[in-house]
Parts: sequence; structure tokens; C-alpha cells
Amino acid sequence: MSDIIARSNTDQNPVLQVPEEMWDQFTPAIKKLIVREYNRIKASKSEEGIFEDDNVVWAASMLGMLRAISPVVSVTEPPQRKNWFWENITGLMLVTAGLTIIFGGFGLWGLWGSDPNSNNTVAQGFLDIAKLFAGALVGAAGAVGVGVATNK
Repeated sequence: MSDIIARSNTDQNPVLQVPEEMWDQFTPAIKKLIVREYNRIKASKSEEGIFEDDNVVWAASMLGMLRAISPVVSVTEPPQRKNWFWENITGLMLVTAGLTIIFGGFGLWGLWGSDPNSNNTVAQGFLDIAKLFAGALVGAAGAVGVGVATNK
């Protein structure tokens, strides 16, 4: 079998030629994994009373072996989620929200203690700063949304 694979690789592209000693070294270990997976699947199917064609079981055992030695995560596995709060809320958002509340509180405190007919520029300045931080908070939330959308 290894001669066929090595010859077919050589015929198509000489760069893909696999040295015969590599096949001799790694093929027995892979065969053992496939046979072990075949026996496991066959035993579990016979316990359940399901009898499938041997070719189906061999194909499933080869795919199982590939999953076992491959670093690729299976598509059917759900992604491991961390804490939802820390995935979607960044430190910048927390600091910005805190500063928005603080400056908004200063502005409201200034407006609350002033005469309604007077032009209180200090209180309005605090409220303008709070509006800037609120805009930054919306921008940071948008950036997180775009980041989450691109990671999917």
C-alpha cells in the first residue's frame, strides 16, 4: 500500500515524495490506532444490537483515528465559552461608564443647586463631558460587537 501511495505522489508531483522509511516507521502505529478504534466501534455497536457493514465500521474507525491525531477541533463540538460578561464587556467600557456616571452626577448636582433662570456653564460643562464619555461608551460597544461578529 505504501508503494502505491509513494508512487502516486511521485507521479503527480516529485516534491510530495514521502521517503519509504517514513512509511515504515509511522504506518504500524497508525494501523494500531485504526484497529483499536475499529474494535471499540464494533463492540459498542454489537452491545446496542446494531450490525453494520464492516466497510462502514472501518471508515468510521479511520475517521475516528484522524480526529484523535489531528489538532483540528471538530465542527460538531460547541465552542468553549468563557464568562459572557468578560467576553463582551471590556475594561474600557467599564471605565467609560463609570466616568459618564460621575460627570453626569456632577452636572446634575450643579443644575440641582443653581437658580433655574441662571446660565450655569459649569454644570453644562460637566454634562458635556458626560455626553462625550457616553459617546465613547457607544463606540466601544460597537467595537466589541464588530469583534464578536468577526470571530464567529
